[in-house]
Order: sequence, then C-alpha cells, then structure tokens
Amino acid sequence: MTPDQVDHILLALAAVVTALGSLIGALVLGLRARTDARQARIAAEAVHTSISSANGGSSVRDALNRIEDSQRDIRQDIGGLRAENRADREAAEHSHQVLHERINTLSRRIHS
Repeated sequence: MTPDQVDHILLALAAVVTALGSLIGALVLGLRARTDARQARIAAEAVHTSISSANGGSSVRDALNRIEDSQRDIRQDIGGLRAENRADREAAEHSHQVLHERINTLSRRIHS
C-alpha cells in the first residue's frame, strides 16, 4: 500500500467516525428532547388535573369552589343586611313622622 492510499483510508475512516459521532449526538439529543417532552406532558396533565378536578381539598378546583362558596355566603349576608337596613330606615322614618306630628300638635296648643 502506498502512502497516498493509507492517507485516503485514514481520511475515509475519519469521515466515518465523524459521521457516526454526529449520528450518535443527534440520537442522544433526540432522546433527551423526547424525555423532556414526556416530562412536560406529565407535568401539564398534573396541572390540568389539579385545576379541573376536586380531590378532597388540596386541588386548585377545591380552592376555587371554596372561594365561590364564600362569595355566595357574603352575597347572602349583604342581602340580609340591606333588608335589615331598609326595615330600620322605614321604622326610623315612621318614628320621626310620629314625633313631628306630636311636636306640631304641642306647638299648636301652645300658640292657640
């Protein structure tokens, strides 16, 4: 074998080794990306489950349900307070009207 042939064989081997290295690198990166995608999908499913389904108290859905229940209770309490306030205001207006009439009656008696 001539030195030129040896050089050509070595160059061919170097090209094959480089190609194999690139192929192995691409495969490793592809597998890593696939693993990362699988983990991201699992995490997304866990978040979706936490948000969308009740599980006895610890999920976001349960927390949201508790907040909605509290708001409903507060709305009912405010409605009750409005009704009481309206009744108190009407009673006060009636009492003021009665007092005004008494004052007018007394004033007429004094001035007549």
